[in-house]
Amino acid sequence: MFSVMTFLSLSSAILPDMLSNYLNKFFFIIILLFPLAMASQNILVLEKHNHRRNYKYTVDSRIILELKNQTVVSGIITRIEDSTLVIDGLDHIKISEIEFVIRNRRGFYQMWSLFFLKIGLGYFAITTINRTISDEQPIFNTTNMIIVGSTALIGITGKLLYVKKYQIDNTHWRVYALTHFDLPITGKPKF
Repeated sequence: MFSVMTFLSLSSAILPDMLSNYLNKFFFIIILLFPLAMASQNILVLEKHNHRRNYKYTVDSRIILELKNQTVVSGIITRIEDSTLVIDGLDHIKISEIEFVIRNRRGFYQMWSLFFLKIGLGYFAITTINRTISDEQPIFNTTNMIIVGSTALIGITGKLLYVKKYQIDNTHWRVYALTHFDLPITGKPKF
């Protein structure tokens, strides 16, 4: 009869050898694949000149660009090469053709914008429904329109403030691609 004690004694003798064998294989595969993953990572960098401030974009990052011919291209980066950028698999854009990089600032401005737009729309809906139910005329009162208009204006102002355009002129901001062949040892890109 096979008892629990016999099973535990056999498993304690066999299990560590099996685990160490599997762990050795696992770490060997990880060590082989890690350099390949690091070598395949290309980065598009938006950097402030002579500062440490920068924004990094990798493949599958969302980006909004304005080109020198005033066309706005937005989408997800599908490939980054030495001098070109592919967005949504369709648009091949030369990095030298980028005039502005447009970023949405997260935080206070976005919260401010959404809060006031929602407050204005909510107030408009509540007062309109209330005046319709109580059969008051006119349904759209001028004082209500002033309140709704002012909250909407504050919300739109917040929207304008949280969209930031970075002009690429190589004196203030610059854009360059770091590929796995260009990664410098000193931390500065090759120009």
